[in-house]
Amino acid sequence: MIKSRIKLKILVSTSLCVLFFSLFSNLFLYNYLGKIISDKSERLKHQYIKTIQSQIELCFIEISKLGLTCGNDYEIKRAMNYHDLSTMKSRVQCSKAQDKLNNYLLGSPVSKYINHLIIFNMNSININARTLYSGTANDRSYLQSSPLVEKVRDNKLSQSFEIASSLSNNYAPSLTFICPIEATHNSDPIGYVYIELNKNLILDQIKPSEQFNTIFVASKDGRISPAMSGANIPELGRLLKGPSQGEIVTQDKETYTIDIVPLSQYDLAIYNYTNRTPFTGESLNMLYILVIILLTTACVGIIVALILSNSITKPIKILTKHIKKISANNDFSYDPEIEAPTNEIGEIGRLINYMTENISHLLKQKEQMFEHRKNIEISLLQSQVNPHFLYNTLDSIRWMAVIQKSDNIAQITLALENLLKNVTKGVGNRITIEEELSLLQDYLHIQTIRYVEAFTYECAIPEELLHYKIIKFTLQPLIENAIIHGIIPTGHLGRIKTNAVLDHECILITVEDDGAGMDEKTLSNLMTAQRNENKDSLSGIGIKNVDMRLNLVYGEQYGLSIDSQLGKFTRVIVRIPQEV
Repeated sequence: MIKSRIKLKILVSTSLCVLFFSLFSNLFLYNYLGKIISDKSERLKHQYIKTIQSQIELCFIEISKLGLTCGNDYEIKRAMNYHDLSTMKSRVQCSKAQDKLNNYLLGSPVSKYINHLIIFNMNSININARTLYSGTANDRSYLQSSPLVEKVRDNKLSQSFEIASSLSNNYAPSLTFICPIEATHNSDPIGYVYIELNKNLILDQIKPSEQFNTIFVASKDGRISPAMSGANIPELGRLLKGPSQGEIVTQDKETYTIDIVPLSQYDLAIYNYTNRTPFTGESLNMLYILVIILLTTACVGIIVALILSNSITKPIKILTKHIKKISANNDFSYDPEIEAPTNEIGEIGRLINYMTENISHLLKQKEQMFEHRKNIEISLLQSQVNPHFLYNTLDSIRWMAVIQKSDNIAQITLALENLLKNVTKGVGNRITIEEELSLLQDYLHIQTIRYVEAFTYECAIPEELLHYKIIKFTLQPLIENAIIHGIIPTGHLGRIKTNAVLDHECILITVEDDGAGMDEKTLSNLMTAQRNENKDSLSGIGIKNVDMRLNLVYGEQYGLSIDSQLGKFTRVIVRIPQEV
């Protein structure tokens, strides 16, 4: 009897010790590891939401660029100056404006998200990008009397993003953009550009996050817009009443935390709700596992508990190590090891790999978009031949023929022909420094004849540097500036010299003249002028544009530096990389 009681006590005490130890240890692991997984998962979700925000903001920027481009187009402004379509001239001009709208819409990267691109004035001109004069009289009346127009006009805004009534969906709420079309010599707008967007602009960005089922877009006052929401969150509408970042809300005995990332336009924000209710979903599954572990431990002892604990902590450590790599090194590479477990941890690993692949894809898309934008900006800096230069040169040829009857006519004509051929091929190509100097010689030959005995030119660039590459027409605008603004104003013979040296991995090309020089104010204006307005210019490329082209092609560390003293000299240094 006593023996049975001792045995019972040993069994009970041992069982209780093992149970309590297992209970506390497993509860500790449950809370500690669960917190690590939850925190890391939330960080990744927040990072993913920031990527979604960046993509949506880029779409807003493209919409703004499209609207402002349309509003500044010459043909569109001319069309908006008409009061009606009663004349053939007005109809032809409106047709031209409609073609312009179609071209701009076709070239926009966000065209698929645009339901309507309309220009209209306060009379009877109403032009849609896809269909000329489309829309009902009610639509035109709505646009003309819309509060959007009043807001832009009264507040003198250059543009406005608003949620307003849709023209294509029974006047339901829709994302709209409007900007004024300014007159050339009048402060009052002559018309407006109206852009209506469809809900896919938002949904396409959050669609990759559907596996979370907790990310959606709503207004900042907490109202869910069905057109903007990509999540299926039951009965959360009542919770969205002005929530703040990190706020904890409770509904139907479930607790949620809120992650909010605002958007710059439309008074919208990206919301992410995370269920923090204990013992629900995956937490409940883990609780069941804990009970099983406790029951098993009472039977098989501490060894089984240690084995089971090790089987849980090992994949957690692997998962935590991978998450640390993402946080510390921005390493979004695919890791099959975190997907190896067949339990919930493996599912989390699969989700993390899926998210990192999406983030990598989005980052590559963003890089490609910026590269495309850089190429566009470079092409926009390319200029056309100034006709005044051609007139002056041809006039020089004519007088040479009449007065001198010289063979130099063939030479100056050949030089001009070479220049024209190279200008028409574009000014953004890379050529060798030797080829650049050859083009420069053609230009100097013409200017030497035009400005007789006004300047001398000396080239001291070493022969071993001539095979390196440079952007075409980099030196010509600098020589042109030295002649027109440096030598000619002095009224006496001047000297222009070019030289080049190696500086580590760079090439420094110097263009120096002993002409009029500049004070600090003139030098500052020279570096801020976007375009050379001198009618005697060949390419019309200003000093600032040369610097911008070098920045865009080679990087911010390359470009021009200028040193000058009034009445003494001007020295321009071109810094480019060594490129063969």
